[in-house]
Amino acid sequence: MADLSAQDAAIWLETEGALLEGLVSETTAADWQAVINLIRSVGWWYDFAQDGESQRLPREVHEILAIARNHAVVLHVRPVPRVLINFHFFGPETIDFAVEPKELQSQAAVNVLCQVTRRIGRELGKRVALGVEGTLPGQPYAAYDPGTGHIHK
Repeated sequence: MADLSAQDAAIWLETEGALLEGLVSETTAADWQAVINLIRSVGWWYDFAQDGESQRLPREVHEILAIARNHAVVLHVRPVPRVLINFHFFGPETIDFAVEPKELQSQAAVNVLCQVTRRIGRELGKRVALGVEGTLPGQPYAAYDPGTGHIHK
């Protein structure tokens, strides 16, 4: 059984122009490094962009965070070809990612998002909140619970 159904995810499609956001609060640079290492180790496609230009992904997250102080940086990750998750480096204290709702129109795509969310939550041992852009951290639609290992609405 899936954590969320495509019907559950339909709420994100109803909010015109809004992205689906993911948020891990109370993180550190070490948590960010663990996420970067996870992305590399599982073999997901990724592209690191600085000011819209593809660059080599630095090995150490402290380099990325230093670049992010003066430049727009994003790590584009495709766990599967039709699902793009964008990680934004706003600072070490939160791990932020976003998904275009149009990418979540099938149950398979929603399952991929849930799998990625669970992998991140398990890796960090932390809650991962999912919600409509602008509603986090206060009003998540769903969240990965490290105590149960599941995503709950």
